[in-house]
Amino acid sequence: MPLDPQVAALLEARAKVLPRTGTVPAVEMRALHKALLARALPGPAIHDVRDAAFAGPAGAVPVRVYRPAPQVDALIVYFHGGGWTVGSLDGWDAALRRLALRSRCAIVSVDYRLAPEHRFPAAHDDALAAVRWAGAHIVELAGAPVPLVVAGDSAGANLSTAVARIVSDEGGPAIAAQVLLYPSTDGNVDSAFMHRFVPPSLAREEIAWYFDQYAPDHAQRTDPRFAPLHAGDLAGLPPAFVGTVDNDLLREEGELYAQRLEASGVPVVARCYRGTVHGFFTADRGLAPHSDAAMADIADFIAQVLGSAAARVPSG
Repeated sequence: MPLDPQVAALLEARAKVLPRTGTVPAVEMRALHKALLARALPGPAIHDVRDAAFAGPAGAVPVRVYRPAPQVDALIVYFHGGGWTVGSLDGWDAALRRLALRSRCAIVSVDYRLAPEHRFPAAHDDALAAVRWAGAHIVELAGAPVPLVVAGDSAGANLSTAVARIVSDEGGPAIAAQVLLYPSTDGNVDSAFMHRFVPPSLAREEIAWYFDQYAPDHAQRTDPRFAPLHAGDLAGLPPAFVGTVDNDLLREEGELYAQRLEASGVPVVARCYRGTVHGFFTADRGLAPHSDAAMADIADFIAQVLGSAAARVPSG
């Protein structure tokens, strides 16, 4: 589908201020993204936002906790995208404020370790520790013993579902739902999926660069912690929302993962967002209509899952 004109204009504007991914070191890319944040629109005011940290496997892991109201419906542990290489609490702040308000959920945004300084499985290990920590502190974080949800976009969606599988196998903490926006699931830059077309954003060479930063050892790229599509058994995972993008090379592997979840008995809601590009969820200009649609879909999905779960709880 052709790009929305606003999306095309935004991509053109970004190309003038950001170098192509892979042409500068990761640390320089992070600095450029940070500079652009100064020009971004601020997120909406909400009831409470605070920074904290928890003890991770290699030291303190910073988090930002959002409470849209004194009473919330669930606690979302959110992992940002950025190819396990870029991304930050500030970079996702505006979007997560909007999501908290729309979903009526508290959110813990996790600043996991980034590559190439911290390679696979560092981000995964921090994500797993974050879910275990959040599960043990739900009342403190959300104000009540509400259900726990994992969510993320791109690399963050990859972390979310990989962690959901592990804690499911371990028997807890219980996760009510998983929200996966344009997830990386296959870990193979030479797959047929990666050669279908040349996308307007996030080309195959850029994906390969991100993979090289986080998992340069190709032998690790079939590890289910990096490539969830290679997990032997997906049965018993929580209900999943899988959002993909028509102009994204990750679309087919995301859809295939949704199909595998469904075949394993996992309830799945799948949405494909058209006319936009990978990374649209956090955009504050140009992509906002697409982002708004995704936030509404996610809020509806979480409400549906929580309603279904409540309906299964015996009364009395």
